[in-house]
Amino acid sequence: MIVEMQLKSEPIKRMVRNAVKAARICTTESQAGYYLDHISVGQPTLSASDATSLLAGTGGFQTKTLQIHQPADAFLVQLTDLQNTPDFAPVDPAHLTAASVDIVMAVTLSIHPSGPKKGQPRFSVALVGVNGTNTFGNILAPQLQGQVQFNQGADLDLAALTALTQTAPKPIINCGVAASSDGSHMSLRFEMGDTPILSAADWTAFMAGGISDRLGALDWSIFVDAQSLDDALASQMNNAIKGTFDQINSGPTATWEPIGPTPGFAMQHVEADATIFNACTGLFGPVDMSFTLDLDLTITLPQPNVIRVDAAVDWHGNKWTEFWCAFSEIVAGPALFALFPDQGHSWVGGVMAFNPLGPIGNLALVIWAFNSDTVTGLVLPPISGFTKIDDTHYRSETVFTAPAGLPVTGMKLTSINGSADGIVLGGTLDPVIELNDPVLSIKSWSDTGFGWVNPDPCNQFGQQLQAQILFDESPYYLFMCPPVFLSGDDPANEYANSIAEWDQKGIEFVLNTINPGFAPGYDCKVLLLTTGGARYIRLTKPASLQPFASPEDQLKYELGVIAFRATNCYKATSIWGSLGMYNPHWSVDPEVVIGQPAEQVEHGWSFAVAGLEAGEHVAIVDGAGTTLVTGIASPQGVMTLDALTKPVAFGSTELSVQRGGKGMSADEYNQRLKALMNGPALENKGTFAHRQTLLNRVGSVTLPAALTAQAIIGTAKAPQLVTIAGGVLRRHDLHVPARPRQLEERNVPGLHGVVQSRGQLLGFGDFGLANLAKVDIAPIWRTPVIDAVAIGDRIIVLDRQGITVLDETATVLTRAPLEGGQSLTASGRFIVVGLGNSVVAFERRRGDRFDRFGSLAIDASGGVAPAEALGARGAVYVRGDKSSALVTLTAKGSLQQTATYPGHPWFAGSAADGTLLARRSATGTAAEIVRVEQSRLYGTCDGHDCKHEQCCGASAGAGKVRLPKVAGR
Repeated sequence: MIVEMQLKSEPIKRMVRNAVKAARICTTESQAGYYLDHISVGQPTLSASDATSLLAGTGGFQTKTLQIHQPADAFLVQLTDLQNTPDFAPVDPAHLTAASVDIVMAVTLSIHPSGPKKGQPRFSVALVGVNGTNTFGNILAPQLQGQVQFNQGADLDLAALTALTQTAPKPIINCGVAASSDGSHMSLRFEMGDTPILSAADWTAFMAGGISDRLGALDWSIFVDAQSLDDALASQMNNAIKGTFDQINSGPTATWEPIGPTPGFAMQHVEADATIFNACTGLFGPVDMSFTLDLDLTITLPQPNVIRVDAAVDWHGNKWTEFWCAFSEIVAGPALFALFPDQGHSWVGGVMAFNPLGPIGNLALVIWAFNSDTVTGLVLPPISGFTKIDDTHYRSETVFTAPAGLPVTGMKLTSINGSADGIVLGGTLDPVIELNDPVLSIKSWSDTGFGWVNPDPCNQFGQQLQAQILFDESPYYLFMCPPVFLSGDDPANEYANSIAEWDQKGIEFVLNTINPGFAPGYDCKVLLLTTGGARYIRLTKPASLQPFASPEDQLKYELGVIAFRATNCYKATSIWGSLGMYNPHWSVDPEVVIGQPAEQVEHGWSFAVAGLEAGEHVAIVDGAGTTLVTGIASPQGVMTLDALTKPVAFGSTELSVQRGGKGMSADEYNQRLKALMNGPALENKGTFAHRQTLLNRVGSVTLPAALTAQAIIGTAKAPQLVTIAGGVLRRHDLHVPARPRQLEERNVPGLHGVVQSRGQLLGFGDFGLANLAKVDIAPIWRTPVIDAVAIGDRIIVLDRQGITVLDETATVLTRAPLEGGQSLTASGRFIVVGLGNSVVAFERRRGDRFDRFGSLAIDASGGVAPAEALGARGAVYVRGDKSSALVTLTAKGSLQQTATYPGHPWFAGSAADGTLLARRSATGTAAEIVRVEQSRLYGTCDGHDCKHEQCCGASAGAGKVRLPKVAGR
């Protein structure tokens, strides 16, 4: 058996190229008076090497090996050129010297010789060495070899390939990997079975590049030779008929029927001659009957990743024997049975006994029956793994499974072709994205001198001097070596000792007044070496120890200190309790996201307030004065509120929390805040806390119609986005959220939404409830479903009669009658149903019992959704015609509206999984992917910092509030 897998080499070569780009090759050592500026990576090549090695397997053949050659140029710069270049500018490329190297990777296919994996193949791409190709390359090569590490290897699982022949896996005799003569594709060949098929000359030619192109425009292909397919089919036919017939005269013999170069389908034929002894009893005794059986297989691809095999069965016997059996049965059937009671076969007699038309009609019917499809099913047993379409037509559909262990991902089957020597399956791969080169670019507004900073505004320690050299965002991660101070550039080491921080964002120097030599009397020079370039930068000594150059600079500094202290030093509860207003300062740093504009970042806020009067209002207002949400205090005087804002300029007000609808201007707030800070210490009662959560819009999926439903489901590999738009179901892989990859698109009439239960994706709608993993929609529950949710291994469905609790097999566990339901959601142990003009809540009890909890009259025409977007729990969002509300489930039988939104907040219709959220775009025709980044909690409880989740309690009756942690990093 020969199995050959071909892959376009570009994805693997690009992986190697990316690995070299990603290597953090940075050195502070000089080589022959040169420093490393950056490395440029060329285009790799794939070819057979001149060296030979032993082929994996039992043949003992010496064949050529396969290598990837990755050229690279390490550009070196002399110190004098760095010193003569302006501080922030790159060195003129004409002054760079290339140290050229060849990075060699070996591509191998081996077989585990022993142990639990004995006989299993392993594919690997690993570094062999780094060779210099010019003088400077020879000098630098040993150092580069220690920093370029690449070793991609995995065991291959060929069960999916051998299953194509419906035979058990065969041992590997020999295997090898080779490249085409032009290096455009590589081929993994496996010789399997008990007896070698290929000679040493065959393997030598193959490993040297003698490969038949089975790819064409495809990214990958899998070939199985025709002889192995024929042998497998003949064996299956033999096993199927040997128990039915008394003697097999010839065959079964299988033949491959090549279709030609046009892809689309493949065909195979098998036939056998067999005899049944004493098939019937004639006038002169038992009669043997011979048959010829034919089986034609047609292999097609009805949709990507689904292999369909249609089996057409035909058979026919000797015409005179058939006539004689039929005639004898009609003339003397009962008498013959008395003479020969043990002769004949039951299925033949059954046909003979069918006599609706009398003797003449019976004769014609029996002859017709022997030459038709009527009795085929009686002769041939059911074909394993096939579904019977009719007596002569069987069909199987198998979902394609890609071989495990390959370095490529996303193998999608899109083509089947019956070539002259076997079957070829092929398709597409996920693209390998080319990494950008790191680039060092220093922000134009980086400090050229020192400015005053306050290191600890909370305690008012002495001021410091600070200088920052900040880098622009690099297209790829920028790695920086430790800063270098050359001899004489920092004679007293004051600058070297003042480095507070250095990383891919830049370098910061802080000179402290309490240290000797606080203000050095000399300029300094520092050499910065990064993977994106080198710079030699001059730091000028502090020109003056006057704190501020102008009153305006001093005012700006003081306002910044006030904003910092309001958030980080003084208890928010103290400010809130005294002013009845709080303007939080955003302090969660955004994560560096390469190539992503700032407008994709949003700020999520969650507030928890206690110590209010029952029914008192608290509003969140944005910087423009627009009310985002108004909260209503519970009978215990507590509330939680969520809001979303866009980042604003430093010093501007982004958000304001106002009690009783009373606000004040930013100037008045700052003045009163400054007075509080300079006054006596305030009592902290632990009645105010808030969480800041950074949200990052990292990707989106545009749809051709309005988005009606969405969900994020978890899988073993990566989360998936499921959308429904225009009756079409689409699934996208979110392994890389910035580039959602479509996995499926199909029309599902009547589909309303999806839920995930025990790893299964279930769809619900007019057809009921169905497993969407299957190609054909086969409902597991046939009552039309309006809405559904999954809670553990239970599925809650809403239909016109009420809510029903199902287990994972769609068995009804309990029902709760309710008419007029339009939407359904779950929050904790509660199920909430929207009825258009009210909501009804049910509480889940033991034994899958649901008791009616309470109801609330409210506009719920837009549906209900769980209120867990930014931290709220035990509540649901209720969407009306023009506004939305937060409804909290409080004491037994009580539902209370605790917040009102003027519009429809996006998080009321979002779907979440881990750190990812999916939301509907403003246009309604796209699903936006939002990632939850850093999160930070501010607030106090009973006078103590809120350092952990238990800090703010869980008892509203005790006047405390709780902000649960949201998913994030």
